[in-house]
Amino acid sequence: MSIQLLNQVLSQEAENLYLQIQTQLSKPIAVHNITELGERGQNSYGSLDFSSPDAYHIYVTIQLHGKPFEVNLLHELRHALQIELGFPTVNNKKVAYFHGIEAPFFEEIGRHLQSVILDLDVWHWLVQNGMDIRFFTKRYIRGASAITHQNYDKLSDPFNLANYVCVMIMPFSHATDLQRNTILKEAKFNLDAINLSDCLSKEIAELGYSTPIQAARCMALLLDTLNLWDTYCIAYDKHIYMSSDEFHNHLG
Repeated sequence: MSIQLLNQVLSQEAENLYLQIQTQLSKPIAVHNITELGERGQNSYGSLDFSSPDAYHIYVTIQLHGKPFEVNLLHELRHALQIELGFPTVNNKKVAYFHGIEAPFFEEIGRHLQSVILDLDVWHWLVQNGMDIRFFTKRYIRGASAITHQNYDKLSDPFNLANYVCVMIMPFSHATDLQRNTILKEAKFNLDAINLSDCLSKEIAELGYSTPIQAARCMALLLDTLNLWDTYCIAYDKHIYMSSDEFHNHLG
């Protein structure tokens, strides 16, 4: 009997991947409508709550149907598996940024530095397992084209730049050569930041991101390039790396 979640029946392909991940997790899976998160779930396709001891609680939108719903669900499931596999995280340091009124902004930047790398692994895993992710990659490409036509005048601030770059790495990582060239050719503003995002997407692809150590090196690349080690650190393999030198001396 096929698995049914939130009134949607999974295809055999998606069901196989769902069960494959389920057998590798140390906790059960609980799937919820993302509306249960209230405002936190607005403007989001999915979210994972891994903090509960009873289960991995996965929240997904029911506005998607068919393959996009399945891909979105499996996306969050892969994030749960990343935790079990020991993928790294970007953590906040004990600095003043996280004690003021703007703390949520700086916390969000740290999440972006982490999630852009973890998401690249997720999308790669989905494609490797035969899932069609074009619904999402098309949105990335359209979003990138729109962003390059807007003038962000505060990118001299390293945190604003980090936010911008993390957004742009994803479309560049999934663009065809033609799409990449079109984005670069038609860009009107913030050309240095756009080119930096493109270069980083290529460096990340060369490093790879589908094992915990590869993902850690990619996160270090972002902190190195964006000069953010004073604010963030990397947790990997039961160790907290507080500086670029410490990270590279231990992990290359």
